[in-house]
Amino acid sequence: MFKSYKTEINPTPDQIKVIENYFKICTVAYNRYVSYNLDRIKAGRKLIMPSTYLKMIQTGEIKELGSEFFIKRAYNSAVKKTLENGLKVLTAYADGKRGEPKLKAMGTKNISLYFHASSIGKQYIDCQRHRINIPFFGWIRIKEKGYIPTEYNKYIISGWIKKCAGRYYVSALVKEAFKPIVVKEYGPGIGIDLNVSNFATLSDGTVFDNINKSKNMVH
Repeated sequence: MFKSYKTEINPTPDQIKVIENYFKICTVAYNRYVSYNLDRIKAGRKLIMPSTYLKMIQTGEIKELGSEFFIKRAYNSAVKKTLENGLKVLTAYADGKRGEPKLKAMGTKNISLYFHASSIGKQYIDCQRHRINIPFFGWIRIKEKGYIPTEYNKYIISGWIKKCAGRYYVSALVKEAFKPIVVKEYGPGIGIDLNVSNFATLSDGTVFDNINKSKNMVH
């Protein structure tokens, strides 16, 4: 069973610089990938997949887009996920389901950084009550301590870093052990009849008097 948890993080000034740099890298990568494939669509050619595009950058096959050294050195999972998002809108455009994709402005709020445990050769991402160890960003403090579960049988496998109104958030996808629903066994039920003369009469014959009709005060 998988469950997503979102909470605010409190990165250091140095970590903020790294995060913001990756936001810029992903924005530029998205725009260049979309522009490259838009030209191919208009020329009647097939879309280039994100993995192929990144490989073409690594080999130097793509040169007309300018210097790509920052994408070569970037955290691959974050860039690749951004390109996959670009592929979705390009595919919809090529199929006539939406208009021509627009490029993202630098600093746009809908750019997020994807991370995955497998990208650093791990099965799960380390997380403690007050901090989370995000791949290629290191330990980042969590503002709401204890919100992301860290107890036994709960593991973080992936997530996103996002920015909103100048604040930074992490969405963590947690794999939780399935908890079977325990059905409690109950005895036979009792019917209750509310009436005027008495307060209530139960189906087993028990009668509760109406205290409003009694002269004695019941303690």
